[in-house]
Amino acid sequence: MKRLVNLKLYLLILLSCVNFLTLKGQSTDVSLDFDGIDDYVSSSYYGILDSNARSMEAWIQTTGNYDPNNGGKQGVIANYGNMSNTNRFTFCVLFNDAIRIEVGGNGLSGTIAINDGDWHHVAVTYDPKDTLDYRLYVDGVLDVAGNLKIATNTISSTPLQLGMRIDNINLFQGSIDEFRMYNYALSQSEIKKSMDREFCDLPKG
Repeated sequence: MKRLVNLKLYLLILLSCVNFLTLKGQSTDVSLDFDGIDDYVSSSYYGILDSNARSMEAWIQTTGNYDPNNGGKQGVIANYGNMSNTNRFTFCVLFNDAIRIEVGGNGLSGTIAINDGDWHHVAVTYDPKDTLDYRLYVDGVLDVAGNLKIATNTISSTPLQLGMRIDNINLFQGSIDEFRMYNYALSQSEIKKSMDREFCDLPKG
């Protein structure tokens, strides 16, 4: 009920406001706020499946502690699939409070901490035909590129969720805005071009 009321309020604000303030290209008027306790968003979309190429991007703002080496725990931005070994696809914040992509329990971690309370644009791309399958970006800058030790084979089990892992743990604390998913691997130039844009029509992919 709390989430439904807040969503109605956000829609009313969106419809009634004419002037929008921006911070680093990001609208500060409307976003989804997650308390890290019980807030999440579920959908009926099963995402890009099997081993097909894909990208996720979003603006996030957080001061949460996600590093398990410093008493924190994983904060999920978006995920879907199944909890079995190669079937879960999870975009999150974890070690060193940096973004991470996980397939099952295996993953690739970034190095740039994003929990400073500022808005950051984050993105992950996957291209199975690339020498380095996965790439993580922060504010349009490539943070890390690499391969996972297990195959990517996402299945249509649990639809896409924002803010919580599909086994109902590891909730995100902060704000998420402009979440987008694509059916191909965005290039760095495409990420830089689109990260400060709001689309009136569906973009490619």
